[in-house]
Amino acid sequence: METLYCVLPYFLLGAAMAGPVFWWLVQHWRKVGALNNSSHAVILWLTPTCAEALGECAAPGHLRRMSTEHIAKRLNRFDFPATEHKPDVAQYSSWPTQAELLHSGNYSDLKSLQENLIRDAGEETPSNPKRPTKYVFGDLLALLMTIILLLLAFISATVIAKHPDWCTNPGSIPCTEGVTGVTSISFDTDLVFDFNHKTPISDEHTNRAKTALTRLLNQYNDIKFKGISAQTDPIGSEISNRPLADKRAEFVRKLLVDIVKEDDKGLFVDSTVSNSIINESIPSAADYQLWNTCFKKFQLDVNEKPLEDLPADRNPNNRPLCLQSVGNIAPGQHFPACRRLMIPKKHSDDSTVRVPRAEVRSYALRAEYFRELTACLAPMRHVLITFEHTQKAPSRADDHSSTDKGEK
Repeated sequence: METLYCVLPYFLLGAAMAGPVFWWLVQHWRKVGALNNSSHAVILWLTPTCAEALGECAAPGHLRRMSTEHIAKRLNRFDFPATEHKPDVAQYSSWPTQAELLHSGNYSDLKSLQENLIRDAGEETPSNPKRPTKYVFGDLLALLMTIILLLLAFISATVIAKHPDWCTNPGSIPCTEGVTGVTSISFDTDLVFDFNHKTPISDEHTNRAKTALTRLLNQYNDIKFKGISAQTDPIGSEISNRPLADKRAEFVRKLLVDIVKEDDKGLFVDSTVSNSIINESIPSAADYQLWNTCFKKFQLDVNEKPLEDLPADRNPNNRPLCLQSVGNIAPGQHFPACRRLMIPKKHSDDSTVRVPRAEVRSYALRAEYFRELTACLAPMRHVLITFEHTQKAPSRADDHSSTDKGEK
């Protein structure tokens, strides 16, 4: 509640400062709306047929700038029906003046002008042109909202002046003590670990991972880690993916030790915290949906397929062959045994032997499809961190967001 008191006055003050802008927008909307919805009805002698003859120039914003000669040219080029006569010069010459008054919202002068025009023409005076009710209501609503926002601004400024320590003195906000819980956060490994790398490929990637983990851990107090598990996508074999996941989990564990500044014994609940989860057998609901989508788009629906079958000696679980898979994996089924297409090397030492251009282009497309496929499968690659915390600061948001995305 104290945090709410701290944020709310500033929110209300900012909202109140937007009041004048809000008023201007409503006024602009009223004017444009009035022009679009009532122009033909209140400009005298501008019938629907005449408006059709003028085209887009019939809008008051355009009509007020037109000369009598230009209006006459457009009317003369138009074929009026037999049941309607073209207005005379005395009638359409008044349209720019009427449009100017309508465009500026000067309805009283527009009323007087039209009464004089009707009287001079010897016709019966029509009912007074009035602004549409909905635009009058819009003005009143805008005025009411502006008054409310200014009142809230005054109240919030008064509260801030009387209680400045609510936001300037964090110690005045008490913490909730003795709250014990277990939390799991998903740390995305994309743009931290490059494809098929066990550790970040540069110091920049390491600093990015450390910054992201620090931001996640700053939300909690008295942290004791229970487990760290890394997960890869199903491309490749368990023989290669499990060590890859283990090394990534171990790297994250070392980063956590460095961040919290404690030794392993005091930091972790038990000694078996680094393990790996290889997502290659039975997918979860989210995993098999993601795989079906990515596999179809970048393997099944392309001619230059980026994946090939795993060799039998690297497929001990007898997963379905990659090139025989038609997609649509359901819960309880295995992922197909796929690996990245291996590009054959030249079997000749003669430097004059060149790979055919069509073959080069085919392998280039396969490499591009593989890059897009691994990017599509990025949500399957992450490190799951589980920990206990006995105290949680209420002023911090429960942000379980992950870091930037990258490769397997």
